[in-house]
Amino acid sequence: MDKSRGDAAGNSLCDIALQRANWGDFMNFKKIYAAGLVARTIGQARSDNPYYRSENLPAETAAAYRAWQIKAETWELGWCEQDTRLNNNRCGSHVFDNLAG
Repeated sequence: MDKSRGDAAGNSLCDIALQRANWGDFMNFKKIYAAGLVARTIGQARSDNPYYRSENLPAETAAAYRAWQIKAETWELGWCEQDTRLNNNRCGSHVFDNLAG
C-alpha cells in the first residue's frame, strides 16, 4: 500500500480528509480558499492575507494556533492558485506542503 495515495481500503487522501472533517469545516475552508482566490483576482497582495492581521491572530493554545494556521494557509493557497493562473508561474510550493501535515 502506498500511503501517499490513500489507504488499504482504497480510500483516496481526499476521501480520508473528508471523513475526518465535518461538513461545516469543509464549507468554511472552501469559503476561505475562494476569498484568497478573489483577493488575488482583484489585485490584493499575498501579504494582505486577513489571517495575518493582529485581530485575527490565534489565542495562545496549540490547537487554536493550528486552526489559525490552516485558515491562513488555505487563503494563501487560493491566492497562489489564482496567481499561477494569471501569471503562468508557480507560487510558493511550501503552502501545499504545510497543508498536507
